[in-house]
Amino acid sequence: MRGRGRYALIRRGSAPAVALLLGVALAGGAEAAPGTQAAVAGIARAVAVSAPVAASARLMVEVQPGDAVVYLDGRLLGSGAQLANLHSPLVIDPGGHRLEVTRPGYTSAVREFEATKGQDVSLRIELRQE
Repeated sequence: MRGRGRYALIRRGSAPAVALLLGVALAGGAEAAPGTQAAVAGIARAVAVSAPVAASARLMVEVQPGDAVVYLDGRLLGSGAQLANLHSPLVIDPGGHRLEVTRPGYTSAVREFEATKGQDVSLRIELRQE
């Protein structure tokens, strides 16, 4: 499956990623069409009921500067500040992942990591000015 517009699905069948990305966009001040917030809440409820949490891993990311852009496996997650405002960790699939953080005027950072079922992964990335 492919997303439309600015956000795309992280992996086929990954409703948690869609709910997260929509939530990040709205939290970042993006204007939402009428009913979008209700739809995001509905997706979050469906995910909470259907997602096998034990079969997933959780990712916590801390990024400086806050306006740096964060990508997971080549897909936009949002800014460091937007991710810091999330109320819970990101739910990700087990396996290998690549996190990239970029900002103009700073050296980009890339972290490759392996996530296993039930594991909490915590990454702190601080970009250096060029």
